[in-house]
Amino acid sequence: MIWVLRIAFLLILTAMLTVTVWASMDTAIWEIPAYRETSWPPRAGWLIAILLLGNMAMAVYVLIILFRLPADAPMKRVLLREEEAS
Repeated sequence: MIWVLRIAFLLILTAMLTVTVWASMDTAIWEIPAYRETSWPPRAGWLIAILLLGNMAMAVYVLIILFRLPADAPMKRVLLREEEAS
C-alpha cells in the first residue's frame, strides 16, 4: 500500500511542478493583472492570512468578493479591480 501512495504523491508533485513551470513560462507572476487590493495594509493582511491558513483564507477572500457582486456580474469582476473591470 505504501508504494501506491508513493506513486500517487509523485504523480501529484510532478503535475504541480509541470503546471507551475508551464504557467511561469507563459506569464511572469508580476505581470498578472488579477489583483484587487489597492493599499498595502489589506495586501499584507491577506498575504499573512494566506500564508498561515492557505486555501481556507483564499476561499474566504473569494467568498467576500462573490457576495459583494451582483449575481449577473461577469467573471472579470471577480478577478480585477472595479475600475479595470468596467
